[in-house]
Amino acid sequence: MKTDHTLLQENFNVPKRLERKFDEKTLKEMLRPFNQHRGGSYFFVDFYSKKMILDMPNEMVLCGQPKETLEEPGFDFLSKILNKKDLNWLNQMWKEYQKMFLKVDENKRKDFLLLYDLNVKMGGGCKRILHYKIVPYQLCNRGNLWLALVCVSQSLSTGENNACMLNLETKKRYDFKNNIFEESDIAMLNPYELSVLDMFARGMLESAVREQLEGMAHSTYHDLRGKLFKKLEVFTPAEAVLRAYQLGLI
Repeated sequence: MKTDHTLLQENFNVPKRLERKFDEKTLKEMLRPFNQHRGGSYFFVDFYSKKMILDMPNEMVLCGQPKETLEEPGFDFLSKILNKKDLNWLNQMWKEYQKMFLKVDENKRKDFLLLYDLNVKMGGGCKRILHYKIVPYQLCNRGNLWLALVCVSQSLSTGENNACMLNLETKKRYDFKNNIFEESDIAMLNPYELSVLDMFARGMLESAVREQLEGMAHSTYHDLRGKLFKKLEVFTPAEAVLRAYQLGLI
């Protein structure tokens, strides 16, 4: 059974001949500014070459596997870190995403992100729920997926096998479990909340955040902060920043 992200080379009909716009060295250089973010670790999946492209990967990316092995073309990474049940779920979810992706107008496909949580086997036998965000980065000349930018981070969910497709243009997400489109967390945040989130991401102390909000009263600020945390389903500024990276808010 094909279980890696790269199984979609066949599903997305990536042509065997393809004019390349980026070489591997360039792609790794492009990853560096992404990996300076505190919200997660990034890598590319090349559906044409069936390989992962890594730069400065951390333990959440490697999951106990050698970096050199992960970069080998055709390496079936997911079979090493997931049990059979989770692999089957992931394959089915990818197929659903692929069907919806190819129904979208070619010019809008890059706006459709895939997000999911997995219970992953790490090195040393321990397990950890990780959050994956798949961003279409480069399409081939027929509009099919060629390169995807993947962000992996610690999940804030207590469950696993949660998945949705996020449309950045309409601010709606598709819930695979319930088969419905619904308003996303992006749409629910007002300008004040987005401003606070941006300042949290820049590492500002809460006293400094209040000053930036033109001396907002302590009680008013805490009300704003509480509504922000409730919408993002988090409890601390650090968790809010992580959730924001996962949702593509910052």
